[in-house]
Amino acid sequence: MILEFSKLSIEEVINSIDENKATEWQLDIRNFLKTYADQEALVTLSELQGEVIFYVDLKIKNIKHTAIALNEFLALKQGDITILTESVRRKVGVIILAQAIEGKMDIHCNELTDEIKIPYTGQDQNSIHYNYVYLNENQVDNFQSVLHRIEKVAIASYGMKDETKTGISKNDDQSIFEVFSVKSYPVAVRKLGESEFTVIGDVEISRSINGHLLLNSPLFSKEIDTQKVVLLENDKSFRWLLKHEYLDDESNQFIDFDHIEEVLAPHIPSRFVVLNFPDAETGKDVVTLVVKRLYIDDFNFPTEGLKDYEIPRQNYSIGDFPETDDRAIIRDEVKRLLAQH
Repeated sequence: MILEFSKLSIEEVINSIDENKATEWQLDIRNFLKTYADQEALVTLSELQGEVIFYVDLKIKNIKHTAIALNEFLALKQGDITILTESVRRKVGVIILAQAIEGKMDIHCNELTDEIKIPYTGQDQNSIHYNYVYLNENQVDNFQSVLHRIEKVAIASYGMKDETKTGISKNDDQSIFEVFSVKSYPVAVRKLGESEFTVIGDVEISRSINGHLLLNSPLFSKEIDTQKVVLLENDKSFRWLLKHEYLDDESNQFIDFDHIEEVLAPHIPSRFVVLNFPDAETGKDVVTLVVKRLYIDDFNFPTEGLKDYEIPRQNYSIGDFPETDDRAIIRDEVKRLLAQH
């Protein structure tokens, strides 16, 4: 079933779906379109968290504004072709159908299965001939066999897992985006591989005293604390705290452990790591240097090239130093070993 919003009004599309012949999933679409035509209406969606199903009510006018903002950022246009990849009883299905309506795109709708399939059109199966698709993170693996055929791919997440990112293959004619969603609404977008998110629509960002990203928007009844530590690049963009970074509460600065280690490496004749660990006296996390099988008094390290807040405040020596080259794993393991003493 193809809904041709590029040519038809929403009322004409509704009338094109015969409710006497439609299957359950087609009726779901028809009923949603009827609700969508009322800008003051609410739509109830089901979401799965773990093994628990819960329900959320979204305002149609908020869905519309979000869809328009996302379309503008992704430069989608009238006549583009997209695919309904999720039930319209779920947030991804609702957002992409709203994008099709507001962007006047044609959308292919099929009975949904675990494996997402692109309708066969007789065209080259290795060429791009669909303009856009919106997925949730869990769908990415089930979409791998056809992902290369989509020009623009948006993936909804609340912070995409590294294993999901590394599992995505793309070609040079394709753009893949990570969409940061809060309370079911897309609020910021970045290209896969880039560090900065750009907020979309009427979303204002700020930081709490502990570095959390705060959101203010007509989408929400109150300010949202995302519980995610960020660095604000400007009033429209931000980036996450990376695995090798730490937000120092005292200086309110992002500390890059990799940078500190690079500066110290020529001067420390042993395996070592820099991390955040509670101060022995205050209990507050501070920059900490941990070396393997050396007494700290045996060497001195320079501080040139380091800002004051980057200089290690305490030093430890341990014998059972992790042998892996993965710095994130080393820091986690060393913290565990230090905590045991």
